[in-house]
Amino acid sequence: MAEKVALDKAWAEAALRCRLSPADVRMAKELGFKPRSLLKNVPFPQQPWKAPVAEWVRDLYAKRQRRSEQRRQRRERTQEAIAGPTKRRPFSGHSDNAGRHLMTRQRRCRICHERPPWHGKNCPPGICKRCCAT
Repeated sequence: MAEKVALDKAWAEAALRCRLSPADVRMAKELGFKPRSLLKNVPFPQQPWKAPVAEWVRDLYAKRQRRSEQRRQRRERTQEAIAGPTKRRPFSGHSDNAGRHLMTRQRRCRICHERPPWHGKNCPPGICKRCCAT
């Protein structure tokens, strides 16, 4: 019980010295900060680049909320993808090269420019065994 009273006193001191509202204190607690870490991050006059602790905590909290929202959306998208395919759009046919971006260029020999006679992953890239075998 004494530990809780000491911790409450520390939070009250941190809220006072860092000018934190009750909402800021709640956010800091949710982020896992201890009162001592907030006091250590109070900007000194020689540190003009540091934001005030209240603003810093709010920014970190907003960043965390954004990330958790993105994570939730990603999870929902994967669940939708696993659940089943959605309705496909009909082919519009208005473009001359519709679907060409899906096709890849055929590999050919660098020397004779013919299609290679082999099929597989262990073939040397760009060398035909027909014309280059010696």
